[in-house]
Amino acid sequence: MKRLIVFFALVLCTTCIYAQEEMHVVFLGDSNTWIGGDKCDVSRGWNYWLRGMLKPTTCRSYARSGATWVHTDKYVRDTKENTARLSDNNVITNQIYRLQDAVESGTQAVPTLILIMAGTNDVWFRQDILSTLEHVAVDDVYMLQESFPDARIALITPMQNTKVSAELVREAADMLETVAIRMDVLLIDASGSDVIDREQELKRPTFTRDGVHMNEVGAKRLASFVNSKL
Repeated sequence: MKRLIVFFALVLCTTCIYAQEEMHVVFLGDSNTWIGGDKCDVSRGWNYWLRGMLKPTTCRSYARSGATWVHTDKYVRDTKENTARLSDNNVITNQIYRLQDAVESGTQAVPTLILIMAGTNDVWFRQDILSTLEHVAVDDVYMLQESFPDARIALITPMQNTKVSAELVREAADMLETVAIRMDVLLIDASGSDVIDREQELKRPTFTRDGVHMNEVGAKRLASFVNSKL
């Protein structure tokens, strides 16, 4: 009898350990995530390197180049558009709808970790409606929490770049910090010069190819930074 109890205890423990090891990672964001590919298999993207560090069971990116947090007044739900540039419907919200559809159809495992890195295009191209970022991000996080209540969610701030001031990037980062506190999710603040130093990139691109998009060295650097905060 004792042997039988021990056997079932070992089976139960093995099952628990296996369940704990299951990790289904999803990325949402703009071009710096998008360049890593939908399968996170392109080394120019930071998500490629983070995948190698986390070694998840599954890894999928729904990011789009040109995506923003904020919405214009012409925004509508659109899960098909893939312009690879700024547009009214190229927003994080539509990436969430695509993720929901994928899970419902069975082509995507229910995520256990969702990382969202966006804001660069908001401070660069949407300064006139940047003040709405906080409101939209709260709604987006709420959507994710309602759909995937067991998932861990992390918001990653935009990084410094050569197109806008570090102060403007900081403004967006502060908004996302407020969202993270309100919604009780993790904030990973990548807006400091310890990740990307705007002044350094202006003098000589070191971690970016063009002052905005990361090179492979920069992508690995960002992945290490994010991994250290998870």
